[in-house]
Amino acid sequence: MNDTVYELFRPSRCHGCDKKLPAGAIVKLLDQADDREAYCVDCSHLQSFVLVQSGNAQLTRLAGKYSDVKITVMKWSDMWKCYERRGIMVRAEALTRAQSELKK
Repeated sequence: MNDTVYELFRPSRCHGCDKKLPAGAIVKLLDQADDREAYCVDCSHLQSFVLVQSGNAQLTRLAGKYSDVKITVMKWSDMWKCYERRGIMVRAEALTRAQSELKK
């Protein structure tokens, strides 16, 4: 399964629990008719995932390989007027395994 979540570029609120979400928070967006609804990590059931920032290709590849679910994290760029990839979210065990393999 390969899904997408977004890093907020401005503060918002969770549509599920009405929690305040600061800029930089990770949210799952759902399109409902003409409106986009943002759901926090808790309401999206993504608590068991950790963020692997882009920049270390080897770690990203290994963590994605060892995780049964890999979620792409995107962020809006005002300068380029498009979404940019910020990293991936994987299961914590997959990241730990990838980090230990790189230390060998």
